[in-house]
Amino acid sequence: MGCVSEDDEKPYNRHCQVAPLVQVFSVRLDTHFKDKTPYCIYGKINVIEVGDGTTFTLYERETHDPEVLQKNNAILSLTGPMLGESPGFISQSRGGAIMQLALRDSVRDVEVVGGQCSLGSIIEYEDHHYDKLRTAVLKCLHGCAKVYYATVLYGVMSKIQLKFLIDGDYGRDLPSDLHLIVTAHYGNSKLYPTHNEDSNYFEMLLLKRPLHGLEQTNTSELICQHAVVVPAYSSLIVEANLVSSSGKAVPEPVVFCDYLAEVFSIRICGTNYNVRSVSGSIVIDDAADDPYFLFQSDERGTSESVLLGDGSLLLSGPNRIAPNADFCLRTDIKDPMRGREISIGGMQWNLHSLENISRFSWYDKCICSVIKGKDGCAVVHHTIFYDAVQATVEAKMYFNGGADVAAFVHGSIVVRYGAYEYLTSYEKKYFKTWLYNTKKKDSSWVAKGDNIPLPRYLVAVPRNSSLIIEVDLIATSASTGFQFPEEELRGEAEFDIGSDHTSHKIEGARGVFVTEICVKWAGRLRTRNLFLEGRAKNNSNGKVIFPSS
Repeated sequence: MGCVSEDDEKPYNRHCQVAPLVQVFSVRLDTHFKDKTPYCIYGKINVIEVGDGTTFTLYERETHDPEVLQKNNAILSLTGPMLGESPGFISQSRGGAIMQLALRDSVRDVEVVGGQCSLGSIIEYEDHHYDKLRTAVLKCLHGCAKVYYATVLYGVMSKIQLKFLIDGDYGRDLPSDLHLIVTAHYGNSKLYPTHNEDSNYFEMLLLKRPLHGLEQTNTSELICQHAVVVPAYSSLIVEANLVSSSGKAVPEPVVFCDYLAEVFSIRICGTNYNVRSVSGSIVIDDAADDPYFLFQSDERGTSESVLLGDGSLLLSGPNRIAPNADFCLRTDIKDPMRGREISIGGMQWNLHSLENISRFSWYDKCICSVIKGKDGCAVVHHTIFYDAVQATVEAKMYFNGGADVAAFVHGSIVVRYGAYEYLTSYEKKYFKTWLYNTKKKDSSWVAKGDNIPLPRYLVAVPRNSSLIIEVDLIATSASTGFQFPEEELRGEAEFDIGSDHTSHKIEGARGVFVTEICVKWAGRLRTRNLFLEGRAKNNSNGKVIFPSS
């Protein structure tokens, strides 16, 4: 903190005691296993000071409580150092630090990574080796670990405390799979990652917990890292985000009332040819929050899994517009295989203008909009509801028995409206919302009782209609020792707005698996705020900047 000199009114900066320190940001695990079965990792990661052998535990999991990693190249959830400890550091008197790793996979009963790597020594290091983001790799028979760390010449220790503050009815109508993730990184550009793909690895994970139930817990007791290294010349930036189980950040606020727009589907059409691969983006901007993507792909193009058989894109979500706001949808779609421009442009609705014309002219209609390009077009099927509520949909998967059996799931989950007037077969086909559409080769791994990862889970529903959810899934066992043939789960679930009936179970053809569809309703505007409490230099968009002195 700064103070004022008695001799003059100029700012006077207090000194801080510094030392050469090492900060371990993350450890990324890369296995050599080719199957889709998740990895259940347990073991230890320690940082040891070379001089006196002082050991600090950064990761510790027992056999009965492994960390489940759904995909390869995943980041481990480091759990230290705890309050009152310091990370292993490079000292002139002690000579440096090493990291020891002993990690196993309980599913396959093999050692994934075992051994140690150096985090540097004062004897090996020159001045120009400090204040850099560094990596170390430990390779073994069944996998390798990549350690992301920084060597700071003038480092200070910062102890972290977090408080979770509740504003009103925060969290009541949010999906149950939401997690609060709090991370920290340095504000000085000298320690920025040189590649965007590395940015997540050079962050310090402070907190990752389910949002529900967090208000009853002392948040500081749940912090992964209570002490972090900060360069004396840099600030520390702390960010908080709400993330779903699929890993996608959830825009805030997520609950809106009255006017609601539903983008059902977007069909991609080429001029005199069939489009087989697309790249680019489709963005929605509702003037109430940051823009979000209904579709996004790099220049290499999408895989076949996001282009449905009729040429429609598999969209992500959520989708919504705020009351009394402009609604803008922009497309930038190309065919990378042929180098053609499919759709570049946009459409915009001004709800004030619509209100002045006539409620019955545009509201509650099946609207089909075409956004052209040189070599094709994007056909947007949507409706602006005059009076609607928001439904949050979840789909859980259960093994119909006492055993803890996971499942591989593929198929589709589609929603439509009971009172919606489909005048043509075209409307009946394209004016439905696909919450889930996955081919067998892209099957989702779902643990017993967990949610099926739905790319879209928020649906606008007119108040005079029910919500009908069509399920057409195929499930098979993903657990060793419980092998069953593929089982079909087909059926419909209908939900009335405001009814006590908020869940419906659909059993498989042989009764092995059961899927439970759950719906939560929200019909009034609520203000949602997420606070980070602390001595902040700047506070915006869930970000707090702490000066280092």
